[in-house]
Amino acid sequence: MKTATPPLSRRLLRSARTVATVMLTLLLAMGIAACSTPTATNVAPYAVATQDDPEFKKTFRHEFADVDGVRMHYVTGGSGTPVVLIHGWPQTWYGWWPIMPALAEHHTVYAVDLPGLGDSNGSPTGYDKATLARYVHTLIADRLKIRDAAVVGHDFGAAVAFQYASQFPDDTARLGYFDLPLAGPAIDASTYRSLSWHIAFHSQRRVPEAVVADDVREYLALFYPQVSFGGTAFGGTSDRSPFTDTEINEYARTYSRPGGPVWRLRALSRPRQGRPRHSGSGTGTCPDAAHDRPGAARRDPLHRGPAHDQDRTRGGRAARRALARRGEPPVRHRGAGAFP
Repeated sequence: MKTATPPLSRRLLRSARTVATVMLTLLLAMGIAACSTPTATNVAPYAVATQDDPEFKKTFRHEFADVDGVRMHYVTGGSGTPVVLIHGWPQTWYGWWPIMPALAEHHTVYAVDLPGLGDSNGSPTGYDKATLARYVHTLIADRLKIRDAAVVGHDFGAAVAFQYASQFPDDTARLGYFDLPLAGPAIDASTYRSLSWHIAFHSQRRVPEAVVADDVREYLALFYPQVSFGGTAFGGTSDRSPFTDTEINEYARTYSRPGGPVWRLRALSRPRQGRPRHSGSGTGTCPDAAHDRPGAARRDPLHRGPAHDQDRTRGGRAARRALARRGEPPVRHRGAGAFP
């Protein structure tokens, strides 16, 4: 008996169904494997830059703590006397990474992302330096119970570090302050804003957002050489970036976040209204550092009597001492800040 051959169209349909079944099975298998095997795509965003770094894995870790409505991110590691590192703008804790392994040999290091910047999420009650210093102090002194830290700040972070030491001298062992003019009678808010084009530029409403739009990484790549040492923002001729592509990628990752951290300099550079409830407070200078009213007595925020006279230092001298308590050779930070 002869069996009728199915029409060609039916055979093609069956073949197509078979192929579709095989493909679906493969896709399901791949999906299950992807869910069960860690890949680069499911690494937490804050850990992308450090996930393959053996130096980081050996000594450091990412941590978070809730501070007054802000989920603050910091990186810690090492052992010894505590050192708190506060980054500048537009950078994050990652700007300190080149010197952190050396510091960790003799110190317990805490590299903090300032509220609203880096991977610290949430809105602080204010972006003036005195308020940001209180957030950092709450993290360090109240959450981590550290009340003898050497506090080191770079660029904008130097102003925050100064406020930390000014408001909480009993919790500050030493102050490191560099890459930022120390505010005082000669530098008020308007003078400060004239020191570099970018301060005035980022203080304008809507203009920076319209100019840069979504090209944050390209903007930062052009920005860093200008404001680094020898850059054209300060009369130099250098166009060399102080950062690698990997470092710029990491900064661009956080400064491209919704909410616009790259524009937050507008809030950061706004003069503080009023005076804090401690002596030696700022009076509208942009860094909000301690400069007193005419006729008022000056107060060194780190001076706690003759036994502490050796710690009464400022600028690069303070930074070197804070980083070299046990004889480590001085390490030059290669960040790009607002000032050379």
